[in-house]
Amino acid sequence: MRKCLFWIIGFLFAITAFSQNPFVREDNPTFSPPLSPRTVGYRISAILDTESHIISGNEKIYFFNNGKKAIDSIKMHLYLNAFSSNQTPMAGAIRPLRRMLKVPVNRKTIGYCRILKLTVNFASVRHTLEVNNTVAAFELPYPLKPGESALIEIEFETRLPRLVVRSGYAGTFHMIAQWFPKLGVLRPDGSWDCPQYGANGEFFSDFGVYDVTLNVPKGFDVIATGILEQKSTADNRNTFHFYAEDVHDFVAAAWDRFKFRKRKIGNCQLTVAYPPGHEAVSLREMDALEGVYRWYTDHIGNYPYSAYTVIDTPFCALAASGMEYPMISTGFALKLVPKWFRLPEETVVHEFGHSYFQGMLASNEFREAWVDEGINTYMTALIMESLYGKCNFNTLKRFCSDGFDRMLNNNYSALRYQKPDQPADTYTDRNAYTEASYNKVAMLLKTMENLIGKDKIIEIMKDYFNKFQFTHPKGSDFIKIFNNHTDNQYAELMDIVIHRNSVPDAAVLRVTRAPLPAFKGFVPEKTTYMEAPETKKTIRYTVVMGKHALPIPVPYRITFSDGSIQSGELSAGESTKTIIIDKAGSIRLIEARIDPERKILIDMDRSDNRYGNTGTAAQKMGTSALFLTVMELCFYVF
Repeated sequence: MRKCLFWIIGFLFAITAFSQNPFVREDNPTFSPPLSPRTVGYRISAILDTESHIISGNEKIYFFNNGKKAIDSIKMHLYLNAFSSNQTPMAGAIRPLRRMLKVPVNRKTIGYCRILKLTVNFASVRHTLEVNNTVAAFELPYPLKPGESALIEIEFETRLPRLVVRSGYAGTFHMIAQWFPKLGVLRPDGSWDCPQYGANGEFFSDFGVYDVTLNVPKGFDVIATGILEQKSTADNRNTFHFYAEDVHDFVAAAWDRFKFRKRKIGNCQLTVAYPPGHEAVSLREMDALEGVYRWYTDHIGNYPYSAYTVIDTPFCALAASGMEYPMISTGFALKLVPKWFRLPEETVVHEFGHSYFQGMLASNEFREAWVDEGINTYMTALIMESLYGKCNFNTLKRFCSDGFDRMLNNNYSALRYQKPDQPADTYTDRNAYTEASYNKVAMLLKTMENLIGKDKIIEIMKDYFNKFQFTHPKGSDFIKIFNNHTDNQYAELMDIVIHRNSVPDAAVLRVTRAPLPAFKGFVPEKTTYMEAPETKKTIRYTVVMGKHALPIPVPYRITFSDGSIQSGELSAGESTKTIIIDKAGSIRLIEARIDPERKILIDMDRSDNRYGNTGTAAQKMGTSALFLTVMELCFYVF
């Protein structure tokens, strides 16, 4: 009888669906009208034990079925189960990182997320729960039809792992990310987008409302998504209450040593939370944050939230650095990072950029990582140049470099078998994922900038953002916007780069030099045999240029010792071109170069772009490449 009563109550609850998300503050909403559909809502109350690193929590989840079919089950993420043993898919991928950080798998370093109690519309469904690594599934007490809502109540326990990737603890520092049972995304056909949590790819969630209370020991500060509504102290513990609308995740950081640098820009409070000793580098981070904030609001669109915080992680917690979340990001800075090495600034610019290209757009970072990572990597380099000039990553004269210079020195062999348009868990390794999702797309967009102009690219990005913010666009939406703005002139190249396993390449294929003898032979129009007198020696140069998977015009330039230059181009439809030039024997060919101004950066193998007799440029490039490699190693090691 009691079970039947719960079923009836739950059914009535569902069919009288809320007119809006019930966790929205009716008396004082942040955004009116809402910025997003708000199909989910979370009210979480949690207690952090900083000794055991266990979070004990209760959550109420509002879920609205905005699909086209009734559903009879729900899938959820239990992300931190990725760190529950040495046998998970994540464990294998991060094993080298564990060895480097000296964080073995044991009872003190593992993490997990467990559901202890589970009800849907007041009916217990804990007995239907099935957990497969980081994905949980459970049955509903009755089908949930389109337009109906459900209230899910969960008691859970999460143990933060020792920090190796993104989430966890290091000393007393706690990065509380991917920490609570979280709904997957319901597709229109009634299936769930809820992949396993692995080393490649990131996250995808619905927009909603978060009302979160976090209790920590006295002396700890908490930085979190949203606005701090209230802070109270009782029983030697601090309680922080945060509220956020129209975001798709909630993260927090708790530590007892934070220092703060603040700056108000319009209605937005910018903050850098940093460890003691980082006073100088935190000022650099704040200047970068103000610069990128102003750039985006001036050129792309409004940042609607009233706060943004960069967490400059302590040295022991660098494994949490370089990550984006709603209204928060983690920086990457060391106390003694020299001013000429702008990695702290670049990290701030990149992660804030994710507030737009993923944060407010909310594309699927797992299924189409390139839509945010590739676009944002390009935007990072563009904005760094705007803020800091050409030598924006390394300002030392000999090693002057920007973000694209580093990409030019990478190994792109993996791209022969991988492409940007594939799910993150299908890449062979982390390098293939990075080169395809980040660098290949960034180099494509830089090529487009060189061809159509920076202003046009910014216009495209602004249009894309303003049309699709808060809507979960797909890669095809961005491509359509791009092609509309460029009259489909580069549609074939976009398709090749994003949807095919190919590495566009332009090359000087062959250069030959042969003496051209004086004429001996029959002259038809004179019906006679002739022999020209031997005078000056003539040399015939034959230069063969070629390109692959580059359906755009590519210029070339051939330079001789007498200062003469022969220029031309391979048309969009040409794959090879042979150029024949006769010169006096005393004149040497100095250089034959395809793409001489280095505009076609999607041609990522530059080793075959030049034929010449001088080695100075190559030696300089080699020296710079060595330096940049060392800097990259420093990034990954620290």
